Amino acid sequence: MKTNDLTFTEIQETINTWIDDVNFDLQQDWNDDKENMFIQLQCLLSIKRNLEDINALDGQIFSSSIKK
Repeated sequence: MKTNDLTFTEIQETINTWIDDVNFDLQQDWNDDKENMFIQLQCLLSIKRNLEDINALDGQIFSSSIKK
């Protein structure tokens, strides 16, 4: 399986798109699985917040002093 290298910004944009999609689905009458969708939304919001925290540290986590 080939994977693409994503930028940090692309990852954030993807998460935001997923959040918008789940929010839209939660508002639809046809959706019978709202409990699971709400859990997914909570997880996505948590991921978004973690990415914002990483970004706020100016990428410090990426230039950690931990050696490979």
